Amino acid sequence: MSRLTQILIGSGVVLALLVTLAVLAGNWGSSAPSQTVEMNFGTHLVTVKGHYKHLTQETIAEGLLIAVDGNEITVNDAQVTADGLTHVLEPGQNVEILVDEKGTVEVKMAEPDAGDDAAATNAAPE
Repeated sequence: MSRLTQILIGSGVVLALLVTLAVLAGNWGSSAPSQTVEMNFGTHLVTVKGHYKHLTQETIAEGLLIAVDGNEITVNDAQVTADGLTHVLEPGQNVEILVDEKGTVEVKMAEPDAGDDAAATNAAPE
């Protein structure tokens, strides 16, 4: 092989290794994938989104109890309570529970086709 062919092959191998390292570095710090769960409760659609490890839901006398990574959220026909903070729900109003990678929970209430405008509650993990 000529010297030029060897240089081209060597450059191609180095380039392939650099691309592989860049792809691996991009995925290195990735945490758990984002998850979404939707639940209907009466006239409300409750959506839990984000990076959580443990989610349970249970129907209790007061309504729907959702426990996500140590945070408890109770939803009934009239209100939603997240870690002690209560917000009034209108009929047909939806609840969106967002969990970030640190375990912080944010609860948003919105009309069925409304955007992210509404009250929000932040709660730190227990």
